[in-house]
Amino acid sequence: MSIHYSSLPRSQNIEAFERLRESLGLNREEFVALLEAEEERPAFDPMKVRDLLKTERARGREPGYLLLGKREMVSFYHFVSRGPDEDVGVPERDFYFFGVKVVGVERWSCVELAVDDLRDQAA
Repeated sequence: MSIHYSSLPRSQNIEAFERLRESLGLNREEFVALLEAEEERPAFDPMKVRDLLKTERARGREPGYLLLGKREMVSFYHFVSRGPDEDVGVPERDFYFFGVKVVGVERWSCVELAVDDLRDQAA
């Protein structure tokens, strides 16, 4: 497994992963299994989401939010952790993807675009 860490010191990376694991309600074995599965087939596919955004914009709709389930949020955090100077597993931080705010929802799996922040409805 080659989980990519950010530029934070090792202790802060571990704390960030631990907070993420706790927020998902997973034990350590389940969390490691999720991360290993993520290495083989990421739940967050940036090209698919980009294409979904292009399709919506071509239809004249301008989504304001990308709603991601817990599984996809783990994948998204892993995705951004590979970028320069990004923090991994920091849910307090606002993230944007192609100009759309990324919002986590309480469902296990979800990838939806929304005009409004529909976290309550998507739970």
